[in-house]
Amino acid sequence: MATTSSSTTTSTGPADETVHGGRASSARPSPLEPERRLVGFALDLLDAPEGAAGEVTSGGDDAALRVVLAAREARPGLHAPSLVLPDTGDPAYLRAARALGVRAVVIPTDGAARAQVGPMAQAMDEQTVLAVVSAPSPALGVVDPVTWIGTAASAKRVPLHVDARAGGWLLACGERLGRVGPTWGFAAPGVTSLVLDLPLQQRAATLLLQRSAVPVAPCAPHGPGRASAPRTVPGAAAAW
Repeated sequence: MATTSSSTTTSTGPADETVHGGRASSARPSPLEPERRLVGFALDLLDAPEGAAGEVTSGGDDAALRVVLAAREARPGLHAPSLVLPDTGDPAYLRAARALGVRAVVIPTDGAARAQVGPMAQAMDEQTVLAVVSAPSPALGVVDPVTWIGTAASAKRVPLHVDARAGGWLLACGERLGRVGPTWGFAAPGVTSLVLDLPLQQRAATLLLQRSAVPVAPCAPHGPGRASAPRTVPGAAAAW
């Protein structure tokens, strides 16, 4: 399912619903309404571009797995797909890379624990399917130079994913309050997706946002007499 930022069209598999002016055309309330509202709020807060979309995943590992899988599947002809990330990156991406057979290229950070633009750019080659940066890093709270790394990634046609789970809400709200900070979200060049943690209450929930409304991971395959598209409704409801 992808919930878009404006002219909101929501695809939920075989039982599609179209949202007009924030209200679904369905005659009955949708269990996905919490997800729609959460995604819409985040996209508005981040001033996401036209056509941006998102969904609620069941936590950071789920989101990382979806992002790495989508990046790998977008370039199926590669014999040794890789992702590039700084050594301060969330270990969830290392786990996802290992599970999906993607080689993780870990780049040492500088003395301020920030990702280094030059080494990150040099590590991106024809086998790189994804680059990952943090805003901020989960352990140290340091914002990587997203704009510069995004520019390098864009020049090499490598999608850039921003992990903002640890403090993205604070950065976004600070911007709304007029506090000048580093550019880190969709305003930065080359950023194709980002994640934000929702308050972890009874269930884990992480927002996965995309610059364009394309599937970040395939739904479960259709079988005889059924069609399955797993959602994270409990996590969305807990966070909402």
